[in-house]
Amino acid sequence: MTIKKPVLELAKVALHLWFWFWLPTISLANPEQHLPLWQYGIDTVSSTESSPPIRIRDITQTRDGFIWLATASGLVRFDGVNFKTFDNQFRNLSDNEISSLVEDNDGALWIGTYGGGLIRYLGGEFTQFMRTDGLPDDSIRKVDKDQAGDLWIATALRAIRTAPSPRSPPATACGVIL
Repeated sequence: MTIKKPVLELAKVALHLWFWFWLPTISLANPEQHLPLWQYGIDTVSSTESSPPIRIRDITQTRDGFIWLATASGLVRFDGVNFKTFDNQFRNLSDNEISSLVEDNDGALWIGTYGGGLIRYLGGEFTQFMRTDGLPDDSIRKVDKDQAGDLWIATALRAIRTAPSPRSPPATACGVIL
């Protein structure tokens, strides 16, 4: 599958921004290895003027080293060399409008969509959860994780807190609805 040029170009721009804003915090975590920002290797990439604007809504890095981008044209994964776009051509990824990303304590990537519900990516498989699975709405505005490892899912109607489980829908795993 080929990556759509506008998605690829915007993914490169987002990756560049990620390096500029996230990379300096690495040195803050270990002050003994503090290096000035200009001593880090940073490649500059830019979008072409002919490519239409694509909105990048969220960016995260999972423990396996992949960098994930939530875009209006699908989910983009960067492995350090190549970009791969996951869009509605993939099973259980029914909506290209990705709103939010978070990795849970078990290494699952939770993907919020605007209209396609909540999607869990684990072990190379997408599992979709919708209103019929107990979510208050199929439009997920934000997914985040608290210090206890519970997922907070903000929908267009209300927010819920749930303990993620690989075997049960998120809205029924904990049942705390706000």
